[in-house]
Amino acid sequence: MKLIGTIQQVQIQRERLKKGERPNRYYDPTPILVVDALKLTQRGVFGLLADGGTLIDLHHMDHPQTRNRNNANGISFNFVGNYHKIQARFGDHIQPGVGGENIIIQQTPEFDLSMLDTELLIQPQGTNQYITLEDVMVAAPCREFSCFVYGEVIDGDNLRNTLEYLSDGTRGFYATLSIKQSDTPIIQAGDKIYIA
Repeated sequence: MKLIGTIQQVQIQRERLKKGERPNRYYDPTPILVVDALKLTQRGVFGLLADGGTLIDLHHMDHPQTRNRNNANGISFNFVGNYHKIQARFGDHIQPGVGGENIIIQQTPEFDLSMLDTELLIQPQGTNQYITLEDVMVAAPCREFSCFVYGEVIDGDNLRNTLEYLSDGTRGFYATLSIKQSDTPIIQAGDKIYIA
């Protein structure tokens, strides 16, 4: 196994980040909520709050307005380095986590996106256990997030170029909790991330 990073923050989406109706939809990161921990399930995640409360993420299959697509996007993650790359090109309004992924990872200096395979392993602090996320796949960028990143409504070449820039993992990734995982593990900032 190879260490590739440490969880910097965990968060949920309380409601849709794409607001309005086509063709005037826009991206609004306001419903993103940083939480104390995440409870992972094979149907998505729950955010755990310091007061003991639990909130269901919008991409959990059981959310009343779920945005889950065939259980392919129940858990999402991205890397701080991707955010710094986007920020350097488009501006300071791009901060780690603004894309709404559940897990934000501070990668190790030697990590490169090409190292990712179809599984990630999470080691909760103070344990010798590993949680397996499988079916890792690239999250495709959308028009609304691309306009948000660019800083204004765009079409044509500007939209195509921005979508291309955010492709191939820069926008983030989806995964699911391994079906071999019999419990509902809890993860939080400080937990280690490995690849096999």
